Amino acid sequence: MSITIRSDRHGSPDGAGAGRVALPETAAFPFLRAPALPGEFGRLGNYRVFRLIGSGGMGKVFFAEDMTLKRDVALKVMCLPPGEDVGSWWERFLREARALAAIKHPNLVTVYQTGEDRGTMFLAMELLKGESLESRLRNKTPLNYPELLRTAEEIATGLSAIHEHGLIHRDIKPGNIWLESGRDEQKRGGPAGSGSSVLPHVKILDFGLVREIHEDTHLTEAGAVVGTPAYMSPEQVRGWPLDPRTDLFSFGCVLYAMATGRPPFAATSPIAQAAALVADTPVPARKLNADVPESLSKLIAELLSKNPDSRPSSAAEVVKRLQDIRDGFDRDSDTEVMESARRSFWRRHRTALALVACAWVALAAVVLGVALTKGRGKAGPQGGGSGGAQVKETAPQSQFVSELPVLDTYVFPPPGHLPSHVDGKVRVRGVLAPHGIFMHGAPSFGKQMFASYAVDKMYARFQSEVAMADSSDEWGGPLMFVVTADGKEIWHSDVIGVGTPKESCDLDIQGVSVLTLGLRTLGNHRGAHGGWMEPRLVK
Repeated sequence: MSITIRSDRHGSPDGAGAGRVALPETAAFPFLRAPALPGEFGRLGNYRVFRLIGSGGMGKVFFAEDMTLKRDVALKVMCLPPGEDVGSWWERFLREARALAAIKHPNLVTVYQTGEDRGTMFLAMELLKGESLESRLRNKTPLNYPELLRTAEEIATGLSAIHEHGLIHRDIKPGNIWLESGRDEQKRGGPAGSGSSVLPHVKILDFGLVREIHEDTHLTEAGAVVGTPAYMSPEQVRGWPLDPRTDLFSFGCVLYAMATGRPPFAATSPIAQAAALVADTPVPARKLNADVPESLSKLIAELLSKNPDSRPSSAAEVVKRLQDIRDGFDRDSDTEVMESARRSFWRRHRTALALVACAWVALAAVVLGVALTKGRGKAGPQGGGSGGAQVKETAPQSQFVSELPVLDTYVFPPPGHLPSHVDGKVRVRGVLAPHGIFMHGAPSFGKQMFASYAVDKMYARFQSEVAMADSSDEWGGPLMFVVTADGKEIWHSDVIGVGTPKESCDLDIQGVSVLTLGLRTLGNHRGAHGGWMEPRLVK
């Protein structure tokens, strides 16, 4: 479910498709007391209820306001279908409340209060903005490499906190992973060493199936296998005793989906799904996505081992291995990424590099010819009349724009004014563009940053690729790239965000004197790092 809550109390929640929940009739929820003020849907305990924002197997979630603290909350209310055993579900609901209330961790959703009103149990939780990982993966596109590693590390960190408290989640899946937005930008943008912290991005949700590691399972089993078939561990499917490594298998399924865009065990029915989980071995993630380094593909394969003893021993170990991969401590992975980057760079830019090489060869030939001609002129003034000939040097066939004289710039970050995690170089999906042009977001919405260059009129075309740089955060866009020639806009890109494909342009600039490369921010400007990759002029 993908929902972003607006601050107004009367409109419907912002969202799209399945994320939009129609406003129900009040009679459908008799546990709510009648509204007392305009705009209310009803009241429950100390909360003003405004609208329904979600619905699950054992409850409804409402957008509400704590009347005492005057803060917005997500109010989860236990609602059972007719005929269900209220006692066992009530205990299960209490289990979730107690588990969440007992663990305070930035990667787990926070519970403010548990309560009961006229026989109705509810949880008041923090109200999150953003979307679920399930929503992010709906178009079957893998996460870009930096986001993949960060998201994976924070999920594993949250799991480690759960396991350290003696609990097993048992329902780790993309729908229960929340990708947070609307974070405190000041903290995130603080300089290195200032004591500011990076706020959490991932929240693990839904503790409805949580249980203690050594606890009797009667409360949640009730004679049936519980969980989500596509992400259950083989021991879960078989009904065997569980330990925290069951969550690691589920996490491996989630990590595989983030890396490849598809779940590791695909099937058309729950029975076929269970059979696949028990018997099938998925294709290695690296074979489906060449951007996944060997070390990460190996970790995913270990997490998906049928035998729990073959998996990493703990979520804390998984966190450490992900940190090693992220920081480049895994030498095999680092070598593989570098080799992939070199091959990718050559494939993408071999034409331009070949032109540059040809230009250098031609220039060397011209210089040699001039030297020989001058030498013959000095040997004798009557040497066939060629000694006084003037030889005009041939200009290079292409010229990188980054090497041209800069006439003017606006919010083009000077050295030393970039965040500590950005070095001003353009990298897209791990590939460095040595002659790329880095641009950072403008100080307010709608501003355009630009850099203008003096252009030699002997060049006829401008060519480049554009993309959001790896240093961007997904909450820092989207962007639009713009080319202006002598004050007139001649091209702009499609809207580009994190993970969207690169876009190319090949423009006629015959006779142009001033070429301006611009970048427009169409949303939150902070963290919006754009890259003109190897922009060049061609004769």
